[in-house]
Amino acid sequence: MSSVSSDVDRRAVPDAATALLTVKIGDVSRTSRKHLTITTFGFLLSEGLDVFRAKVDSCTDKALENVRGERYVREDRALYMRPGAHSKQAELVEITHSNFENRVARSYRNYLKRKAEESFQCEVYVYVKKVEPPRRRRLKEAAESTTATALHEDNQRVNNGTELPGTLKRKRSMGSEEDDEQQQTLPQHIDTAYYRPVRMVVNGAIVPVQVNVQDLLACFAAFQQQTTLGSASTEAHESDAANGFHG
Repeated sequence: MSSVSSDVDRRAVPDAATALLTVKIGDVSRTSRKHLTITTFGFLLSEGLDVFRAKVDSCTDKALENVRGERYVREDRALYMRPGAHSKQAELVEITHSNFENRVARSYRNYLKRKAEESFQCEVYVYVKKVEPPRRRRLKEAAESTTATALHEDNQRVNNGTELPGTLKRKRSMGSEEDDEQQQTLPQHIDTAYYRPVRMVVNGAIVPVQVNVQDLLACFAAFQQQTTLGSASTEAHESDAANGFHG
C-alpha cells in the first residue's frame, strides 16, 4: 500500500484488531482530564458492534469493581470514538450500529496517516461518574423537596390573598428592626414580573428560590445608606479630633 487515500473502505481495515479503551471520569458534555483506567482488548470487526460493546462493558465493569476508595458508576452506556487523531472531547462521536465499521475504518486511516511504528489500536471511550455518599444525596434530595413544597405553599397563599407567616421572619433575619414593628402582608395581586429565581444554599445544596427583585434592591439600598452614614460619621469624628488637636 504505497499511498493512503481518504476513501479507505471497509476491506482495507484488518478484521482482527486491538481496542484501546479509556474509562474517563466525568461527563462527555464537559471537559474531563481524569481517567479511571486504560486497558486493551482484542476484537474482530466482522463480529459487529454488539460483541464489541459486550467486551467494552466487561472491561469497564471489571475496572469499577477493582477501584479502591471512591466509588464510581457508569450511567452513560454509550461508546465514543474520536473522529480525528487530535479531536477534542466535544467532537467525540457516539458509536452506533450504523457507523461502527466506518468509525473503525476512520480510526485505522488516522493511524496510517501518522505512519506510526506501533501496531494499530482503535481508541474507544466510556464515561463514569463519582457516586455521591448516601447521606449527602439524601440531604440534597430533601433540600430540593422542602424548597419545592415551600414555594408551592407560598404560591397557594399568594393566590388566595393571605399573609405569608414566613415573610416577617425572613425580613427580621436581615437585621431590620423597623420591619419587626410593621405587619408584613402581601398585596392581593402580585406581578410575577417582579420575581426572579436566585440561587441559595439550603441544607448544603444550591437551589433556586423565587425572590422579589424590588425587595432585594430595597435591602441593598438600605445597606448602602447605612454604610454611607457610617463612613460620614467616621469622617466627621476624625475631622473634629483633628481640629481639636490643632486648636
